[in-house]
This record gives sequence, structure tokens and C-alpha cells, in this order.
Amino acid sequence: MKIPKATVTAVLYKSKTLASGEHPVMIRVCYNSKRRYKSTGLSCPAKWWNAAKQEVRERHPLAPNMNAIICLLYTSDAADDR
Repeated sequence: MKIPKATVTAVLYKSKTLASGEHPVMIRVCYNSKRRYKSTGLSCPAKWWNAAKQEVRERHPLAPNMNAIICLLYTSDAADDR
């Protein structure tokens, strides 16, 4: 019997646009073919998001701080809280 593994990724939630024109950064947890999104409390314009690396581009003025928060949430158990 195969044991399912959970995958955790950081995504820019483009289906929602905030009043500032930015999109929220979410943590997506996939397990047993089900997806659950958790907010990071961060937002970013689409042009500053690097989907391949799942982080904010280095040219963004707050990139080091935002990427540190994303990394912290990405690797912690905070994404599993319900």
C-alpha cells in the first residue's frame, strides 16, 4: 500500500486581486488529492513574484523580509493548523 505524501508550496493567489492591485501570497498544502490554502498575510504584485522559485524577486524592496517569512511558514507546521 502506498502512503500518500503531502506537498507544500508557496503560490501567488492570482484569482484574488486586492484593492492595492496586489495578489495575496498563500501556502498551498496538498494531501490525498485535496488542496488547502493558508494565508501568509503578505501580498505582492504579479510582476515581482518568481513562480519557479516560489518567492518574491530580489528587486522588490521588501524581498528579503518577505522571503524569510515565506520560508518560515513553508518549513514550519503553521501550514497544517486548521
